[in-house]
Amino acid sequence: SEVFSWFDILNSSLHQKSNVKSSDIGVQGRMSWKLGSDKLIFRTYFGRSNEHLNNNLDDLNAYQLNDDYNKSEHIIGVQYQGTLKKPLVNYSLGFQYNYTNHSYLLDSKKALGAILPNFSISRNLRENLSAYISYNSNLNGFSILNFLSKNIVDDYRSYISPSFVVPELTITDSYNVGIMYNIPEKNIFSSVSFSHNSDRKKLERTFNNLELVTQQNFQYIDTNKTTSGNLTFNKKFRHIPFGLNFNSFGSVSQLETVLNNETSDNKNYNISSKLYIQSYFKNNQLNFNAGINYMNNISKNNTAIFSNVAKLERVTPFITLNGVALNDKINWSIDSQYFIYKSSSVQSQNIFDLGFRTQYNFSK
Repeated sequence: SEVFSWFDILNSSLHQKSNVKSSDIGVQGRMSWKLGSDKLIFRTYFGRSNEHLNNNLDDLNAYQLNDDYNKSEHIIGVQYQGTLKKPLVNYSLGFQYNYTNHSYLLDSKKALGAILPNFSISRNLRENLSAYISYNSNLNGFSILNFLSKNIVDDYRSYISPSFVVPELTITDSYNVGIMYNIPEKNIFSSVSFSHNSDRKKLERTFNNLELVTQQNFQYIDTNKTTSGNLTFNKKFRHIPFGLNFNSFGSVSQLETVLNNETSDNKNYNISSKLYIQSYFKNNQLNFNAGINYMNNISKNNTAIFSNVAKLERVTPFITLNGVALNDKINWSIDSQYFIYKSSSVQSQNIFDLGFRTQYNFSK
C-alpha cells in the first residue's frame, strides 16, 4: 500500500498548503593596500540565513511539517593582485576561509570549515597573442528540502521523503585555460578555451518508482564533472563586404544518479558548431547570412545489469535575408532553415521552416 494508494483522483482531492519563508542578513567589509603596482585585498563577511517550511495536507500527520534550516557563515578572504613587466604577466592568488554553523532537522547542529584557494595568470605571449589559466573553488549550499522531518507532495504522482542527511562539505573545483589571437586592424578575432568543473561531493535527488507514486529524497554522490571546450573565429574582410564566422562548442559530462536504489553512471558527449558568411552592404537594402549548424549528442547510461546508448545528430543549413525599403521606413527579414535529423532511438522526419517578418516605422 503506497502512500497514495487510497487516493482516487476521480472521487477525491488532496489539498496541500505549503508556506516557505526565507531571510538573509549579513555584513561585509573590504580593505585594500597599494604595494607599488600590486594590490593586497582583505575581505570579511558575517551573515545569517533562515528557511522555514510550513506544510499541511488535509489531516495526514505524515505531511504536517514545521521545519527550519538556519545557517550562520563567517568568511575571511585574502587576495594578492600583481604584475610582472618583463614578460608582461598579470596574476592573482588568494584564499577564502569559510566557517559555517548549520542548524537543521530536530535542532541538530553541525559546524563545517573549508579553505578555498584560487589563482589566475594571464600573459601576453607576443603581439596580438595572449593566454590565461585559472583555478577557483566554491562551497555549495543546502536548502530546507534537504532536511525534511516528514513528507511533502511534490506533484500529482511523487513526494519527497525525509533524507536524514548530515551537512558535509560540497566543494566545486573549476579550472580554465585559454588562448586568444586578435588583430583588430585586420578585423580578426579568435580564441580557444577549455574548462573543467568537478564536484568533490554533491547532494542529488534520488528516485524510487513505486507502483502508484515516485518517492524522492537526497543522497550524496561522488561523481559530477564536466569538461568543455570552445573555439571561435571571426573575420570581416576589408575589400569585399563580407565576413566569415565560425564557432564550435563541445562538452563531456559525467554524472552519477540513483534510480530505484540502483546507482547508474551517465555520460553525455555533445558538440555544436556553426559556420556562416555574412554580408555588409552599405545601402542596407539587402543583406544576408548563410551557413550551416551542426549538432551531435551521444548519451550513455550504465548500471550493474544493463547499458544504453542514445545518439542524435542534426544538420541545419540556413539562410537569412534582411533589408530596408521606402527610405528605411520598412524593415524586413526572411528566415529559412532545413533541419536534417538522424536518431538512434526514434525515426525522425526532416523539417523545413520558413519565416517572414516586417516592421513599419511611422516616426521616419
